[in-house]
Amino acid sequence: MYYLPYSIMPLSDNLKDYCLFLFNLNSLKCKFYKAIINIRIKNFLGISMITREADYAIRAMILSAIYQKSGEPLTTTILAEKMEIPYRFLRKIMMKLRETGYIDTKKGKFGGVKLKKKANEISVLDIINIFSSSSIFLNKCIKESKPCDGRKECKLHKELTNIQTDLHSKLSSITVDKLI
Repeated sequence: MYYLPYSIMPLSDNLKDYCLFLFNLNSLKCKFYKAIINIRIKNFLGISMITREADYAIRAMILSAIYQKSGEPLTTTILAEKMEIPYRFLRKIMMKLRETGYIDTKKGKFGGVKLKKKANEISVLDIINIFSSSSIFLNKCIKESKPCDGRKECKLHKELTNIQTDLHSKLSSITVDKLI
């Protein structure tokens, strides 16, 4: 049994022991410890979530497509209010989307945000890759395309690779127009 530094949680080589520990997670009242445990879970399993930035970008692209379809102007201010996120954070996201060629912005009274590409040409995977390309890999060994710890590939690696391929395929097939 190993102990992770700065953590109340033991880390076992046995996944069953680890899952039993997680079962008792609800008994923790402190948000700080829950946050630490969530980070440890992700590190142990090699799973990362889509970043908040990527999530907001996907939602912003959907709203932009809706407004563009209706013909109404959409400003970053309106977008931030509708999405209930900080304006400065959204501006950074929109600048990145503009730099990568997904949106066009225009300043002034008749300005706003418009999609530069058609909504059916922009996939969720495209947007995720702009903000967090490493977050959609199920495990480190899959991302690096080599066996873990220098050992021969295990049976789980093959299964995770298949799931990874399915995940990429599914995220590529979901376009902004399907989410409107």
